[in-house]
Amino acid sequence: MNSKSGAYLDLFDQRLSIDEVCRQLDRTRSTVTGHLVKFIQLRNLQDAAAWLPADRVACVETAIDEHGSECLKPLFNTLNQEVSFDDIRIVIACRENRDS
Repeated sequence: MNSKSGAYLDLFDQRLSIDEVCRQLDRTRSTVTGHLVKFIQLRNLQDAAAWLPADRVACVETAIDEHGSECLKPLFNTLNQEVSFDDIRIVIACRENRDS
């Protein structure tokens, strides 16, 4: 693991918000979310509540129940394009940990 990855892990371990990690590391939300998904997988986290509002997680979970998680676009459309692809990826990572 390189020092940059370690910085992400440290900040996520502190349960800092995605926006705060973006500010501290001067990275885009998409970049930070990619690292967060890896962190979720590494730590086998099963709940996205530290980073996303519970109602958003519930909506994404319902959409996954209806459409599966293989393709993001149907989920995005089912959610009326109101939930970002990044947020969908976070919920999917947590759900995959629960289901494994």
